[in-house]
Order: sequence, then structure tokens, then C-alpha cells
Amino acid sequence: MTEKKVDEDKEIWVHFPPVPTDAPGIWRAIGPPRARRITDQQIDHLPIDALAQLILDANDSNAIFGFENSDAFTNATLHRRFRRLALRLHPDKTTNEKAREAFTIVEEAHESFIQLLVARQKPRQ
Repeated sequence: MTEKKVDEDKEIWVHFPPVPTDAPGIWRAIGPPRARRITDQQIDHLPIDALAQLILDANDSNAIFGFENSDAFTNATLHRRFRRLALRLHPDKTTNEKAREAFTIVEEAHESFIQLLVARQKPRQ
């Protein structure tokens, strides 16, 4: 996926994921690979359309929040990442339709992680 962002008469092309140089024929045949994890840098610097598309294409909640697996997060990291995503994608902040859909997915993923945190804190009997 290539997104074009025009900023003060400068054209900036953002390629995500990076285009592999060793197999261009395969790249065209199968399309770009899915994002493994969305990073803080991508949240902060990608255009809204590109960020929303990454979330819509994400394989699971772990990829959206950038966690290795469901056990690799704490309450603080979860809320920090959710806040960063919400500030970029919230319907009150942008009118982009993809961003609205992506925000709904982020909310659902956040709720599922909250449930995991609550289940972790319950004492086992």
C-alpha cells in the first residue's frame, strides 16, 4: 500500500510495509503482506487513511496494539496505546469513514484486552 501525503509543496511517499526488492514479481502476484504489529511511529506519523487501513487489515487485536501475544501487555501499556489510537481515529477528530470503522475495531479490541486483564486479576480457586 502506498499513501501519498502532500505537505507544503513537498510530496512524501510512505510505503508500508516496505516493498521487497528481491521478488517484485511475487509482490505483484500476491499483494503486500499484512502488518505484523502496528508501531508507535506508525500511529504518530502515517496519514489517517494509511493508519486506518493498517487496522482494518490487521490479523488480530495483538497486531493492532503492537503486542507480541495476549500476555505481553500491562494495564498501562494497553491504555497508552488505546489513547494514542483514539486521538488519531476518533470520529470527533476526523471525518474519514475508514477511520470510523478502524476506531470501532480498536474499541472492540480494547474491550477484549480489558476482559483479559480482569480475568488475570481474579484469584484462582
